[in-house]
Amino acid sequence: MRLPTLAVPLLIALLPLAAMAILQFAMPVIAPMVMADLGRPAHAYGWLGGALGLGSVLLLVTSQVILPALGPVRALQAGLVTAIAGVGCVMTGIWPLMLFGSFLIGIGYATTTPAGSQILADFTPRALWGTLFSLRMAAVPLGGIMAGLLGSLVAPAHGWRLVFAVVVAICIFALVVLLAMPRRFNEARALRPLDIRSFTSAATYLRPLHTLARVPGLRSLGFAAWCLACVHAVVTTFYVIYLVGSRGMDLAKAASLFAGLHIAAAIGRVFFGALADRLGSPLPVLKVLAPASGCTAVLLSVMTANWSMPALVIATIYIGTVVGAFTGLYLAEVARLAPAAEVGDATASVAAFVFTAYLIMPPLAGLGFTWIGAVPTLRLLVLFAVTALTVFVWRDRLSAPDVAKGQ
Repeated sequence: MRLPTLAVPLLIALLPLAAMAILQFAMPVIAPMVMADLGRPAHAYGWLGGALGLGSVLLLVTSQVILPALGPVRALQAGLVTAIAGVGCVMTGIWPLMLFGSFLIGIGYATTTPAGSQILADFTPRALWGTLFSLRMAAVPLGGIMAGLLGSLVAPAHGWRLVFAVVVAICIFALVVLLAMPRRFNEARALRPLDIRSFTSAATYLRPLHTLARVPGLRSLGFAAWCLACVHAVVTTFYVIYLVGSRGMDLAKAASLFAGLHIAAAIGRVFFGALADRLGSPLPVLKVLAPASGCTAVLLSVMTANWSMPALVIATIYIGTVVGAFTGLYLAEVARLAPAAEVGDATASVAAFVFTAYLIMPPLAGLGFTWIGAVPTLRLLVLFAVTALTVFVWRDRLSAPDVAKGQ
């Protein structure tokens, strides 16, 4: 398969994810400014982050109804429109509407996971999945880079609402590009009529659990990925909030470091994806990333505004390189474990479970910042990393027959 053939499906999977990643990360970057305007403490942003996570989980649980009806490209277009509507709600500055807007943004953002995986599974060779899935997920830190730049350059001079206006323009651009894509990318599989009744059926919401039980190996993989997502959710959500609110760093400097964090993350995701392809499996890489991820939370907890800039940059590079590198790897492993016809469903099922970390952890961490302090809250994340490592080691020691039974 020639590079131009690979480029189009990768663009379809990557561009909307990058646009909505800018939006997702812009919110916590400018959270100190937004919360100050609302007269709330900065860590109260955790509730907006939780609302975003709730929207993502809801979309992923119902994606097996939406994706076969719309197709992956149309689903991505609908996600962008939904996210834009969510931004409008957030920009009102009215707390209930901001919560609802965050919920809509979460719905829009989550469309990228099953739809992007289906596009790559349908139009790219399996031998390159580790690299391509990680390259697609590198759009997430690229979004973080842009969010950091907007937070450091635009927000201090022009306010947080202009940041959101810029992000909306980027989402509209992505939407226009998707509208120009050939229909074959959306209709590689026969579309089914949308069954509205499925949204009120208990079977729809239980289906991810059935998929996790039916496809061998997904349960343990999903649980380990969930543990790493707990670390990732808190470190990325509260990176700027912690440095500004608890360590006294000015917003422009913290946002600039946030951009640097995601430059490192983009490189790290592609590097670890290529390494997994080289080794023939993501699992050896995930076993290294699990304890390394726990160290990121400890490192963030000791960072202060008094550190020299080189020290801050080195610490930020380490955090960015490893804390989110698991995402493309576990998605590639899901695609490998699932039957070809069920990649989208399996991805959505595992991702729905993993995304509950982004629903639960931001509000819990915000409460932890209030009740026990920021530093202890961050250091408790090590427990999740250790648990993930234990699961990966356990999986590695299973014999082939055991794995085939889904243990």
